[in-house]
Amino acid sequence: MQEKWELVIVGGGAAGLVGGILARRCGLEVVILERLAKVGRKLLATGGGRCNFTRAEEPGELLRGYYEADKFVRPALYNFPPLQVREFFAGLGVGSVVEEDNRVYPRTGRADEVLGALQAEYSRLGGRLETGVRVERILVQDGVAVGVQAGEEVYRAERVLLAGGGGSMSELGSDGSGFTLAREVGHKVVPPVAGLVGLVIPELAGEALAGVALPASLSIVGAKAGDSFVGDIIFTHKGLSGPAVLDMSRLVSRKLAQGESVELEISWGGKTREYWREIVLGARAEFGRRSLKSLLLEHLPRRFVVYLLFCQGVDGEVALAELKKEAQEKVVTYLTGARYKVERTAGLAQAMVTAGGVSRAEITPKTLESRVLPGLYFAGEVIDVDGRCGGYNLQWAFAAAALAVQSIAQSLGRGE
Repeated sequence: MQEKWELVIVGGGAAGLVGGILARRCGLEVVILERLAKVGRKLLATGGGRCNFTRAEEPGELLRGYYEADKFVRPALYNFPPLQVREFFAGLGVGSVVEEDNRVYPRTGRADEVLGALQAEYSRLGGRLETGVRVERILVQDGVAVGVQAGEEVYRAERVLLAGGGGSMSELGSDGSGFTLAREVGHKVVPPVAGLVGLVIPELAGEALAGVALPASLSIVGAKAGDSFVGDIIFTHKGLSGPAVLDMSRLVSRKLAQGESVELEISWGGKTREYWREIVLGARAEFGRRSLKSLLLEHLPRRFVVYLLFCQGVDGEVALAELKKEAQEKVVTYLTGARYKVERTAGLAQAMVTAGGVSRAEITPKTLESRVLPGLYFAGEVIDVDGRCGGYNLQWAFAAAALAVQSIAQSLGRGE
């Protein structure tokens, strides 16, 4: 084994692999240390196995997807924006396509193509990769990071890049150990909770609605006006999931972790009270003999309509002309202001990302170097940064790795 590396990367996920490739392209002697027997297992699970790896947006637009971390992520996103990420992968033979909502996928629709290309390029460049290695601590000498220790093995290095992920999907590699390593050298860690995760809502659980999808507008009762989310939702056997639910789940997770009760207000169909009242009244005036059920089926999935009518005790076969005002108001009120108590989230182990992590205040945004321990850098989910559903989180992982490695190379006199 080499006696001393210029860079040790802890973690062989999305950030670690891209960081390793860019480090080798700068001529750095680098080793990636991965806890599992295989690298990139979480990458294979992204985008339902299709790997939504970035977005077709300019950095300025992209910033809106990172909640309160937009100022912190700005230098990395402008340094390695989505277009450059696509060009990077194109250079590895991975073409890309833009699908709905500006999501970018590999042209083949296969996450394993993305992972395979990263592994092949890192190997071609002569990068060292060691799997099945659990890093137990970061080595410090004279107040500077000088390597890591894994069991009895010591990996001395000029710089250390911590890219070990967060705590989500722990069976795929991110077990929270990166947080422990950071804490042990003096970093504060914002308590990690589940982000991009389904919600357990007993009132909506079960077979009756599982698998039904429809647009909706969701907000947390009592939360500030801006905390509302519009998009598709999917009923599950335990409650709700889907893009709109996933995007708001970090807020729910935080409130639940603080011991607060969480109640959601949902407008089904994503429409306003005025819209639904106009639909019902308009049809009543023009098609009075038509049934309420047939009208609702024009706008909503059948199983949801059956559920709605049953829960509200309204006869869906009644003609619109004979529909009592009380029944009409019950349906409209339910469609535009139904409330449900959230029991819990599906948990961090089931979450797509971690909300929380190493405090941004202790990391320099322009270099991603630690303010606490010189020589230590961070990239990806281990930092307290998480984005919305739809390619934001992989884009952050790649951009953070690129900025950190560029900073490392420059600090070692190898960059521009």
